[in-house]
Amino acid sequence: MTAFQATFSDFRLVKGRKVCQLVFEVPIEAADMALQTLGGLPRPDQEAWVGIARIDPKKAVSDTPKPASEPKERRRFVELSLAAQAALRCNEKAFWKFLTDEMNYANIDDAELAADAVRDICGVESRAAIRDGEPSGKRWDRLNADYVNWMHPA
Repeated sequence: MTAFQATFSDFRLVKGRKVCQLVFEVPIEAADMALQTLGGLPRPDQEAWVGIARIDPKKAVSDTPKPASEPKERRRFVELSLAAQAALRCNEKAFWKFLTDEMNYANIDDAELAADAVRDICGVESRAAIRDGEPSGKRWDRLNADYVNWMHPA
């Protein structure tokens, strides 16, 4: 059995289905590993049952422990996977305005609506499917370049 760490960040009722959604956040660097652990992208035609347990963060064990004094390694934006880039952009309010004003998406005013627009533009069901060397990656590169040019016109 493989496990990963995440933080519990939100709770939503799903109207009409007698269920709720629990939202857990995983550091972007661990997103690929978390998706692999869960068996890949969710599929509407298959259920994937998982176990969830609360852990004490003071006692949590990391695969690669670092001394408390060592700063966290940061990678440049261009060094991130395309999926990670898309996830970060979707949290930027300026990117929401770009999608609304320049890409003609109606009233993008939160990260989830931005993610919906990115998935639509890139032709994928999940941002995790945006990959370098594939049509989805080329679409993302173009969208991101257009956004950067919009932010910093020549």
